[in-house]
Amino acid sequence: MKKLKKLLACLLIMATMVSIIPIGASAEENSGITPRYSNVNACSLSFIISDNGLAQVKVAYEGRVGYMTQVRSEIYLQKRVLGIFWKKVDIGVTDNVWVDTSTEDAYFFTHSAQLQDTGTYRAVFNVTFSGTGGADDVVNEKIEYVY
Repeated sequence: MKKLKKLLACLLIMATMVSIIPIGASAEENSGITPRYSNVNACSLSFIISDNGLAQVKVAYEGRVGYMTQVRSEIYLQKRVLGIFWKKVDIGVTDNVWVDTSTEDAYFFTHSAQLQDTGTYRAVFNVTFSGTGGADDVVNEKIEYVY
């Protein structure tokens, strides 16, 4: 009987410990779960390469009116080298990074560059929305495209 009481006490302690352990949640990319932002309602990013090698990037956004005060976008292109490394592509601007800022509530930025050869490319987007809604909202994404 004493052993049974000890066993039940141990089980009760273990059940209590498991019930107070915080459990996180995660979701796969493109699972339909989207983060909530304080300063921006929507942000879409796109990267395409035309048949003749013209790479085009676009950031379109809709800020939260009365909250968003500024958006800053930095975009650059990279090419896969030797199958595992990424090298920044010369796009003809300072540091090979397109930098845009705006205070408009809704706007878009678009850029293009002519690629010199075929391969796997990616656009790296770093977009920051500042405002009065709390901490800056940051969107960091990479979109790959095979040309």
